[in-house]
Amino acid sequence: MRCLRGALAIAVIFAIAQNGHAQPRTVVLLVIVNPASPVTNLSLAQVREIFLRQRVRWEDGSAIGPINLPVGSNERTLFEQVALGMDSRKAGEYWVDRKIRGQADAPREAGSVVLMQRVVAREAGAIGYLRPEEDAKLGRIINIDGHAPADPAYPLRSAP
Repeated sequence: MRCLRGALAIAVIFAIAQNGHAQPRTVVLLVIVNPASPVTNLSLAQVREIFLRQRVRWEDGSAIGPINLPVGSNERTLFEQVALGMDSRKAGEYWVDRKIRGQADAPREAGSVVLMQRVVAREAGAIGYLRPEEDAKLGRIINIDGHAPADPAYPLRSAP
């Protein structure tokens, strides 16, 4: 009986250990704009241009105000990799080079997701990003490349 309990305990521990190694989770980032914005869809290339400050005006001529999350945050790191196509070091070098050349400054940085949402909600032309787990009710979620965030083809997601 003791041997059976020991074997059962080992089997349970092994099963827990196997399940404890969860598959890497796909992380999705939502892009949000000011609720009054007419923008409902952007291409990934347009998002890149906006956050690299290569595009500073919306189609109607109004100013675009991109808002970044803090350097080193998981969301910012993923956004720089997927949307901008560079790691954090390359992004930093990009902004130093732009500053030296007298070009547009980097997007403003919000200290938290909550602050970024408040700025997007308050300022016309503002655009930011966050995870679906965050409360996006202060901004309006837009599609990217014609895909909603729940669509498997939505481009702002980490590789599993």
